[in-house]
Amino acid sequence: MLGERQLYQILDRLPNERLAIAFSGGGDSMALVHLCRQIRPKPLILIVDHALRTGSDNEARQAFRFAANLGLDAQILTWNHGNPKTGIQEKARRGRYGLMGEVCRMKGIRYLLTAHTRDDQAETLFMRYERRTGWRGAAGMSEKVYAPVWPELAKVTLVRPLLHVTRTKLRDYNELHSLKWVEDPSNDNEVFERIRTRQHLALRPGLVRHLLREAEAIKVGVSQELGRIAEQVERFVTIDENGIALVTGPLSLKTWEYLLLAVGGGDKPISEHKLKRVQEIAANATHNGTTLGGARLRRHGRDLVVGADPGPYVGRNNVAPIADQLLHPGEGLIWGGRFEISAFKQPFFVTTTHNLFDKAESVLRVRELKNLMGTAPAGKDRFNSTMPYILDENGILLSSIFENRDAGYFRSIVENRLHGFLRIKNQ
Repeated sequence: MLGERQLYQILDRLPNERLAIAFSGGGDSMALVHLCRQIRPKPLILIVDHALRTGSDNEARQAFRFAANLGLDAQILTWNHGNPKTGIQEKARRGRYGLMGEVCRMKGIRYLLTAHTRDDQAETLFMRYERRTGWRGAAGMSEKVYAPVWPELAKVTLVRPLLHVTRTKLRDYNELHSLKWVEDPSNDNEVFERIRTRQHLALRPGLVRHLLREAEAIKVGVSQELGRIAEQVERFVTIDENGIALVTGPLSLKTWEYLLLAVGGGDKPISEHKLKRVQEIAANATHNGTTLGGARLRRHGRDLVVGADPGPYVGRNNVAPIADQLLHPGEGLIWGGRFEISAFKQPFFVTTTHNLFDKAESVLRVRELKNLMGTAPAGKDRFNSTMPYILDENGILLSSIFENRDAGYFRSIVENRLHGFLRIKNQ
């Protein structure tokens, strides 16, 4: 049973601002919503209907009524998935976090609470060991982590306040308060790795304790490493308002990985082989640079300028560049995993220089466009092709990321993400 002291500790650790809570109607998240019913400001309850099985819409409405009866604001978000045939759980995960992340950004909510438990932590650890995780993976999930699903959760920190509470204690809490929760049928489906792991660990409580004990010890090492990386970033890395980095000194492999992911906007881990290649290039003053790990490195005197790989923005290997995206007033997007863009008073298209040149004959002179592109700081002009440009509905250029206009809100989130990796408080 959850004691009063443990309940107080859970609530006392929560950020002191408006929060969002992911609510499925299941036993874990029901306990979390009920536990947080009296915090102020009142949290926003986000309910995702994955629309993958019959009756999920009814369950979503049931969850909505539960939150409303507690006096809490709630929203039902429906995932439009196109009937995926493979990788359903991972696609559903990205889908729901994408929906919730968008709402959080629109409402200025920086923290999203989930009901991950001690049991979930043990299952995650066991599956990581099965996949031969590195030592950092053996630390398990963090109680607080910035945007673990990218770019779906950009600008949102995930908080897991129940990570040290067992699933059994939460069920006891629900029964004590006469709360009726929904059991997802997929929780018994052995097709899914997590369900098989759950059944395996249920018979091995000693193994669970060992996994969790080792994870706590390893977290100390992870925290120490992050401290060293933060010192390197402070000394040797400067990121400008366009999300382009200047590197003036040696960086560790992990520092390079965090920097390349942030600057390039990617989400996939970069292999140690590639990171060692980056280190070699950085140490060789005669090497002009390369494109690797989603980013482009270019020599600038004794230093390196690091920006996004232009490939996705200009097209490469018969793959078309990213398409123009239309924003209506009040709408926003995370562009290229690197910029937050919102429309204010009028709709506009977000485009690339590649697409701009295709339109240049009809909407503006090529010379004017080249002059505009030349406004990038010295040494960084080679990354103009990776920047967003804004066109009105008639195809007329309104602004570039280098200009401050009234068309909309443009902001690089590269530094924000790098700080998130290092658990530095984002502004």
